[in-house]
Amino acid sequence: MRLRVRLLRPFSDAVGNAVVEVAVPEGASVRHLVVHLCEQYPALAPHIYEAGGAITDYLTMFVNDRPITDMGMALGEGDEVLIMFPVSGG
Repeated sequence: MRLRVRLLRPFSDAVGNAVVEVAVPEGASVRHLVVHLCEQYPALAPHIYEAGGAITDYLTMFVNDRPITDMGMALGEGDEVLIMFPVSGG
């Protein structure tokens, strides 16, 4: 199935584009997508994973404008995923 992934900095810098289209197996989870992206774009992995191999707590992701709270969540054909770090300011 095809997914559209939007990436904000520093993720977009790591893959060289702010939007990528990827193909993953039917029923793939968010975790599977993250692994796939890091395999396809190795420069992305240091921004996603901590030194011990766990996904950083600071990673923020949305599927179709809804926050992801479960990395095991199944994705569907045509879903749009946003990957970003939280932003705050004053």
